[in-house]
Amino acid sequence: MDSPPARSADLPAYAKRLIRYKARQLTSQRGFLPQEEEDLRSELTVHLLAELHRYDETRASANTFFNRVIETAAGMIARQRRRLKRGGGRQPVSLDRAASTGDEGPVSLTSQLTPLDAGRRLGLVPAAPIPTATVQTAIASLSPEDQVVCRALMTGTPSSVARELGVSRRRIRNAIERVRRHFEAAGLEDS
Repeated sequence: MDSPPARSADLPAYAKRLIRYKARQLTSQRGFLPQEEEDLRSELTVHLLAELHRYDETRASANTFFNRVIETAAGMIARQRRRLKRGGGRQPVSLDRAASTGDEGPVSLTSQLTPLDAGRRLGLVPAAPIPTATVQTAIASLSPEDQVVCRALMTGTPSSVARELGVSRRRIRNAIERVRRHFEAAGLEDS
């Protein structure tokens, strides 16, 4: 037997109240508008209906299941809004907008962009390379054990290095943390 379409599905009163509450709670957060409450209710309802097939009455009550699914869906919606690729809470600005540059008068923001700006926007600008001699000096100042681990990690994974050296992965992770702290102290942090 086919399941009823989402608009005709009848959810229990508890689930409806929880969806209404969560949608209202989301609209009070930064990045959401009060006018979105109905859309958020629909999105939460669809998510709950999509997960109903996973309900197992031997593991928890229906209300607990509804609560967990709706809480999770609300959290995912909130995280999605905060993601950098979604704007990170910043309002978009048109590059055709005029901006004053001092004595010249207003010019478009597009004319102010450089090729480097476009590369940064697309993630195509590499960080300045660290000279090999600097890295070799930092490695040479490590303890002998950490030097071995560091050099082995240049061509392998932590698991493969642990197997190769016959030590635990925990010991390799600890060595990685020591090497990382040492490199940061030497001014070789990730950029």
